[in-house]
Amino acid sequence: MKFDHLAVIINFCSNESSFITACIQEIQKVTKNIIVPVSDHFFDGTVENHTKLKSIFSTFPDVNFILYPFIPSLFPEKGRDHHLHNASRKIGMQYLPDSAEYVLFLDADEIIDGESFKTWLNEKRFLDFDFIKFSCYWYFREPCFQATTYETSPLLVKRSKLNPQLLMHLDERTGIYNEGIGEKFEGMLGINLEPMFHHYSWVRSKEEMIKKTETWSHRKDRNWSDLVNKEFEGAFSGNDFVHGYEYKTVEPFAELKENFTNVGRSSVKLLDIQEMIHLFKKNPLSRVNKFIKSLFTRSKKLAKKPHFSG
Repeated sequence: MKFDHLAVIINFCSNESSFITACIQEIQKVTKNIIVPVSDHFFDGTVENHTKLKSIFSTFPDVNFILYPFIPSLFPEKGRDHHLHNASRKIGMQYLPDSAEYVLFLDADEIIDGESFKTWLNEKRFLDFDFIKFSCYWYFREPCFQATTYETSPLLVKRSKLNPQLLMHLDERTGIYNEGIGEKFEGMLGINLEPMFHHYSWVRSKEEMIKKTETWSHRKDRNWSDLVNKEFEGAFSGNDFVHGYEYKTVEPFAELKENFTNVGRSSVKLLDIQEMIHLFKKNPLSRVNKFIKSLFTRSKKLAKKPHFSG
């Protein structure tokens, strides 16, 4: 059974290529309404790997990919990178089917257990809440190293509770949950009282970790390069440098590898600059909006001045 009332918006860039196949395949067990917005640049301004993106697009012709232009000037200097993450979610919201009453916001490295999630949906517990943050397993270096501490990052929201301001909250999904108005539940587990999501954000080689930390929104938070280099001086110690969690060894839930097959067609919407400006110019923090407003104010002042003909 597929759930037409559910849509999933996945934040993605090609740094997450090892996860996207498993992410999509597990979601497809639950719903066909999958939307994946992708910026044409990484958030540090470097150009995306468009060859790889093209392969991914053509592997999943039934997924709605949206490729949008990187325009950082649409967003304020403070928190710009976080707003770029938010931009993907806001763009994805424009392409929800009418049937979608609930929206699940995921990152591509968050892989759902499709069968467990279907069982949970059939229990209809989600109908009691407007905002649900799910517990998830967290992994480091290898998919067999699972933290003994759960995290909460996947977010399910009733569509009618979302608005443009909430979607652009500086604290991203946490901000949506904290500031949203309605019934809430944080730390939701499956029917078996285990997490239904697996978060593989730091399951990467040394080179992949460095690329991630150079191009993601938290790249200025710490000296990531030194931390990564030190981490890979030896075998995994049993603690990570991100949160300091302790770990146990488990059987990997999913096969994480780039596995793309060109089926000869794809479903990709290409947004242009004008569409981006139209979508985000109403953002009260937008530089573009301020510029447009200043032109409008100036034109009104000029219109009031007397005009003389010589």
